[in-house]
Amino acid sequence: MITWRRLSPRDFPLLMRWLAQPHVARWWNHETSAEAVERDFGPSIRGEDPSENLLALLDGAPFGLVQRSRLADAPDYLAELSAIVPVAEGAVTIDYLIGDPGRVGRGLGTRMISSVLDRTWHDYPDAPAVLAAVVAANAASWRALEKAGMRRVASGDVEPDNPVDEPLHHIYRIDRPASAPSRGERWTETHSERRRGSPAGAGGAAAGRAEPLGLCMQDVDRADDVVGDRGEFGVVVLGHHIAHRPRQPCEGVGEVGPRFGGH
Repeated sequence: MITWRRLSPRDFPLLMRWLAQPHVARWWNHETSAEAVERDFGPSIRGEDPSENLLALLDGAPFGLVQRSRLADAPDYLAELSAIVPVAEGAVTIDYLIGDPGRVGRGLGTRMISSVLDRTWHDYPDAPAVLAAVVAANAASWRALEKAGMRRVASGDVEPDNPVDEPLHHIYRIDRPASAPSRGERWTETHSERRRGSPAGAGGAAAGRAEPLGLCMQDVDRADDVVGDRGEFGVVVLGHHIAHRPRQPCEGVGEVGPRFGGH
């Protein structure tokens, strides 16, 4: 089962190793020093940046990372996408990687995407859609999006994370499913029960129901503190890497998502 917890400083050594893996470095092109990882991932951990860094675990063992953000919180990237395709207000974007090379090519990328996208509809009840811009050369990434039910809506030039790549990107989109809760509804989910809660003020917590449990929760220390994937999902948005970092040439091949790290 895939579970989630927020990235914490204690995960930085693991993240540094993942970013140095050839199959990750080819697309993420991120510096791997302790200083660079702290610079780019520390602000969201401390609440100084609105983006989220979420660690994915399989049966309690970390294997991947997802970054999640509203596109409005990444104005430069939003401007690039808006020049190619209409972007709905409130749309969310994610980026992801599978860090362990032994986990690549086993279908975990699609499972991880499905799980976090499912949670995104509940954690962002006003998000109408998810968009993903994937560099055209990264076929493993955009094929994973298609497997997850996303459709290509446009192609155009977006600055690549790795300057060795051409700027051509494919834009994928999926819209919020009718079955997903909207603003005014609450998704209630615990280890022992999974059910739709009542709207706030209509008996929710006052009636003894658990508070919504999703990815927008306080930090947790154990993977089993967080519910796993529900086995059903709707729409999601995949986008560019959210963290700001210097770009540097990087050669090699691999699968990383919109730099894709497995599928």
